[in-house]
Amino acid sequence: MEPAHFEAAISGDVNKFPFCAIEREDLSEIFNKVNPLGDSLLHLTSSYGNEEMTRLIARNFPFLITKQNYVGNTALHLAVEAQKLNTVRALIDFSKQIPNTSTSTDTLLTMKNAEGNTALHEALFAILVASKKNVDTSVEMACCLVLNDPNVTCHQNNAGKSPLYMAVEPEMLRTIKEKKEDLLLLQDEEGNTPLHFAALKGYKKGVRYLLEIKSNWAFERNTNGFYPLHLACENGHVKVIKELFRKWTNPAALLCNNGQSILHVVAKSGKDNVVRCILSKKGTDMLVNKMDKNGNTPSHLAALHGHSMVVITLMCDKRSKMNLVNYKDITTYDILKSNILKVWDLQIDVNDRNLKAAGNVEENSAEVPVLKSSEKLKQFEMMMTYSMLYICYEFFRSLWQIRHHGHHSPTKMSHIKIKPPSPKQDINNTINYLFVVAALLVGAAFAGAVQVPFEGGKGPNDASNAPAPISVTDY
Repeated sequence: MEPAHFEAAISGDVNKFPFCAIEREDLSEIFNKVNPLGDSLLHLTSSYGNEEMTRLIARNFPFLITKQNYVGNTALHLAVEAQKLNTVRALIDFSKQIPNTSTSTDTLLTMKNAEGNTALHEALFAILVASKKNVDTSVEMACCLVLNDPNVTCHQNNAGKSPLYMAVEPEMLRTIKEKKEDLLLLQDEEGNTPLHFAALKGYKKGVRYLLEIKSNWAFERNTNGFYPLHLACENGHVKVIKELFRKWTNPAALLCNNGQSILHVVAKSGKDNVVRCILSKKGTDMLVNKMDKNGNTPSHLAALHGHSMVVITLMCDKRSKMNLVNYKDITTYDILKSNILKVWDLQIDVNDRNLKAAGNVEENSAEVPVLKSSEKLKQFEMMMTYSMLYICYEFFRSLWQIRHHGHHSPTKMSHIKIKPPSPKQDINNTINYLFVVAALLVGAAFAGAVQVPFEGGKGPNDASNAPAPISVTDY
């Protein structure tokens, strides 16, 4: 790009070349050129707020409207960053006249830069850094972008944040409320309100503030049927959960699309501390043994996803009936037993390969994969939980049945089906299972498989823990 052209674009003087001749001559070669940052002349004039020149270039060279520089910014990105509302509006107006000749569904407003930010992301960043003098302009830009394409609110950047998610940032929430409250009434394409995002982030003050603005948001579901309370529970935000409990004291009525309560959601995500929090609240009696549309109780889902500590917490609650079966006639204990046998089979396979390798037998898979600390902890917890359930629900019950010389057929409590105790002939098998568990524990301890149960400061309920293998389908 010629320095003279660069200077003319910055000054906005349309009487200077090449702008004065743009409608008389073919100047494609000039307008195709970019500066060292990859900015075209349209990028430059838009970022300096030269509306007349922006419209002149966009009208004659519309391909420049969606042209991106070397970091992915369009002219609209730069105009938003520079808080030039006039050129933002001009670019949006001309972008609507561009025919879409590609298979991409991206529009100017949904195009992302190298950081995954749309122009709306940049507008919200501008609100955060804007001075009191310029904050009105920044908010007005955000409104302009949203009104021209409401769906842009749900596009996530590389950090996984959508503009609606950003709107509940502490510094931004009050500014938007004061300047343009309508922005807080938006929902993304999945039906999430700002309260959903505040609950998801664990932003207690934001939750309280949003409930003051519109209290009914606490009872609005997104397209997955999740209330804000579900999202707070799933992500382990106890303070937000307590805040939402103040608004709604009957959580048993809050069910998502598959009939799962907040306790189902927490058990599935493995947040043991949140399980204890919910169990301590009034009005949660109906949640402990409640079944979803597949007949799964919270303890079923915890076992399905390998969250043994949650199983133990639920088992220790006096209201819990751990021998309930789901619609596939499977108990929580059955799930854990199946997973233990899988671990045992894997352990045998690994040992067999080690023996072969030690005997100089060529084996393609001689290298044994090393388990992460979190996975070792998962297996350890699962084996311990299985042992406890075995003692409670097979060993002692079987002895009781032998002592009383008889067995009972499956019983039902209203619509709830309960699996009967194991018959006498199964005692030897269950004792063998227990010996298997004991052998695994001893072997793991001596082999160093079970190490310090915390790695990098993370506890057993850390979200990074990989789920253990499951043997039945979680719907």
